[in-house]
Amino acid sequence: MDGRTLRRAWVRLRHHLQSAGSGPRFVFHHLPKTGGVSVRRALADWFYRIPDYRFRVDPDDFTSHRVTPDAVDLSRMRAWDCLVGHLDEPGIYLHERYPEVVKNREFFLFTFVRHPLQLQLSLYSWEKKKGKDFGLHELQEELLKRPNYLAERMPCDGSDWESVVRRYQFIGTTGDLQRSFDRLALCLNLVQVRIPHLNRSRSGAEHPEFESGFMEAFEKANSVDYAIYRYALEEWGGEPWAATPEPGEMVPMEAAPAGGPGRPPAALPGPEV
Repeated sequence: MDGRTLRRAWVRLRHHLQSAGSGPRFVFHHLPKTGGVSVRRALADWFYRIPDYRFRVDPDDFTSHRVTPDAVDLSRMRAWDCLVGHLDEPGIYLHERYPEVVKNREFFLFTFVRHPLQLQLSLYSWEKKKGKDFGLHELQEELLKRPNYLAERMPCDGSDWESVVRRYQFIGTTGDLQRSFDRLALCLNLVQVRIPHLNRSRSGAEHPEFESGFMEAFEKANSVDYAIYRYALEEWGGEPWAATPEPGEMVPMEAAPAGGPGRPPAALPGPEV
């Protein structure tokens, strides 16, 4: 039995040995198309995961009706349990479904964000793969149809995005997912684990160059998403995905400073083993 299998077996056993409400509890706000499927898989090495995802009546038809399960009773969560879910639509937004998470710092709330253009390209490719008919619309036209996709799912806008993102005690970036996940491990005093690459879709590097003026229009339409993404880079570090001049170009960046708003002053004590 390898080390990862043993760790995951211990995580499950530890959950059943704990009592409700004891020790640190965690919430992973899984924003779509930000590498969350890979993160969710890797979290099994650390946490007993409690899912809260809507599911489709027909899993093979991404347009079919979705069912919302009952909300999780957070008072029953145990030490080192982690709630995971999208929680990204009206009626089930994180602050609506679990207001105690955003008000109570007993829950360690974290998420990952992605460069806005990469995210939109990934979403477009995923929907196309699932059979969505885009008609005669050009790629660039489609990319401008859903402005501030990240902000809409947190949710926030230009007036309150800073207060919303400061609810999170950690925000990683998909452009440098492994390094972001390693920083999260360091913050929580946990063993570093490798991130699997799951649910992949094409990125901007695999698309042709855009017409002159498109990037200016895209950045203007997605100004809040860019602000959120840059905040994550400045506070937590990572490799920014350059919007200009070439889609897919990577620009190196220095590591973020040790402190930052919303960040714990020191690593949490790790779970006993």
